[in-house]
Amino acid sequence: MGTLAWDGVSRWEPQAAGDVGRMLLVNALLPEATPVGRGGLLGAAGRLLSEVSPVRLVFARDASAAAVIQGALANG
Repeated sequence: MGTLAWDGVSRWEPQAAGDVGRMLLVNALLPEATPVGRGGLLGAAGRLLSEVSPVRLVFARDASAAAVIQGALANG
């Protein structure tokens, strides 16, 4: 779970859960736009972010991002 960014050098870096959570909540589609629906989304996002290590994939406009992803997946 994480975000994407552009840069001249591809890399995989840790990201704060709060940063990913804010991005998730701003971009999530609510199937039920009520207080209950918003509460469900917030709860689900909190559970997800407490169980994974949020990251940011920063990638250059070349093929180097593939190697960065493969390295991150190989290292768990």
